[in-house]
Amino acid sequence: MRNDVPTMQPGLFGADALRGQVRWSPVKSLWWSAMALGTVLATTVWFSWSGLALGLATSAVTLCLGHSLGMHRRFIHRAYEAPLWLERVFVYLGTLVAMAGPLGMMRAHDLRDWAQRQPECHDYFGHRRSFRRDGWWQLHCDIVLDAPPRFVPPDEIARDPFYRGLERTWLAQQLPWALLFFALGGIGWVLWGICFRVWVSLSGHWLIGHFAHREGHRSWDMQGAAVQGFVQRLALPRDLPDRPEVRTRAGSASVYPLTLLYDGACPVCALEMDELRVRDEPTQRLRLIDISAPAFDAAPWGATQEELGALMHAVDAQGRTHRGVPALRLAYAAVGLGWLWAPTRWPLLRRVFDALYAAFARHRRGISRAAAPLIEHIAAARMTRRMQRCAGGACKR
Repeated sequence: MRNDVPTMQPGLFGADALRGQVRWSPVKSLWWSAMALGTVLATTVWFSWSGLALGLATSAVTLCLGHSLGMHRRFIHRAYEAPLWLERVFVYLGTLVAMAGPLGMMRAHDLRDWAQRQPECHDYFGHRRSFRRDGWWQLHCDIVLDAPPRFVPPDEIARDPFYRGLERTWLAQQLPWALLFFALGGIGWVLWGICFRVWVSLSGHWLIGHFAHREGHRSWDMQGAAVQGFVQRLALPRDLPDRPEVRTRAGSASVYPLTLLYDGACPVCALEMDELRVRDEPTQRLRLIDISAPAFDAAPWGATQEELGALMHAVDAQGRTHRGVPALRLAYAAVGLGWLWAPTRWPLLRRVFDALYAAFARHRRGISRAAAPLIEHIAAARMTRRMQRCAGGACKR
């Protein structure tokens, strides 16, 4: 993951994140207003359940796979590895969120990130003004700094013909989808699939930025930074490369080491715990205990053997017990795979995932027997991959 903002470089006379003017942006303002009007028409004149389903589904795909996983975590932060074709698919979906093209998104993100890390920055970057003023600024205006930094994107991205093409045509990328939606469902589907989706994306992006920088729980201070973040249950600074300016706040609660109580007699469970164990080797955040072992005693854990076997249990460093899907979320977050389980938090899906996991837990051994050939294949493939990583006596992660 990038730990600095290398694309933002000071000019000959330096760069200043504090002094500048907020100016109305006609294109930005009219685009948001048009999408808002389309949303009003979709929810009143052209309401339909199929249109609503289309709007929600396309919003989920473009925001989660496109904006979050593709544009933000991969394209901007390089937070995980992916084949180029998959990266391009995700970034294309992120472009459909209709904030900017790939380079425009990187520039906007890195400019804000750079400004927030300065000792002082303009209120535009810090979301410090009132709800109404900040909404007007973020959705209808741009910041023009008196002495802005120069944006110098990575060479391989700036020269990539695919990303250059998306940068030139990012707004026009809505047109093919609008034509498809019109052919399938008429003007109503266009309003739901384009206007509603874009309006929700733009407005939601601002709302998250507004509230995340103004209130909430905070366990860490960024010394020398003009803006602090208020977030919960996300990757903490200790999960990132060392940064000397980060200091823990007194009284912050620690999750790790995290003790996982799992059923080793369940092949599916044992397979995943083995993978977590390998991924956890560099940080040693997890402590794995097999409740099916002959010497295991359930009494010290405040539960019966049957209760521990009914759902996965995790006990954090503060002695708090997490059961079921929340325990798995913490376990995978410990090895850097928290994003895989992020959808299990979403209000509309949380109960579905909880029910599915409970059903699996009840029938885990039967499922394991039925899936035995697949489990053996996965285990063999993982072993081969590990041996290849460790070829020559040096293991690569």
